[in-house]
Amino acid sequence: MPLDEYGARSGRPRELGALDLVMLRKAVELNGATGIMLNMVDVLPIYSQATLQGIPYVDSYKIHGEETSDYPNTTWTLEEAHPVFKYFDHIEGEISKIRTYPDLPNRIKRIIEAIEDNTHTKIIAIGMGRGREDVIITPKKTSA
Repeated sequence: MPLDEYGARSGRPRELGALDLVMLRKAVELNGATGIMLNMVDVLPIYSQATLQGIPYVDSYKIHGEETSDYPNTTWTLEEAHPVFKYFDHIEGEISKIRTYPDLPNRIKRIIEAIEDNTHTKIIAIGMGRGREDVIITPKKTSA
């Protein structure tokens, strides 16, 4: 989905696609990431203007008719992998002015929790706009 944003170097229009949770989980594992910065959360309401049933994300891949949540381990397997899409609920309304975690809609919090559960990694910050001041630092989880 096209946005009203352009690449700083290339000048090309940016687009909004689906979050690939399988690939993200593998990237976290390979890089030893201990936290994730979730960007462009402020543009999620754009999906409600599309004919999609929600905000798309890749939950698994289908390879030779078999569904797997593991990232393909060879180039050949990756070429045969077809994403299996699922959908988060649409986000409605203007959210770009939100600057604190408690003020985020519950639907966004559910997306954050799903990403954390899937990657076993905490979302440490959320980008809510183009500027540095548009970042929400997420609260630290307390142990039970």
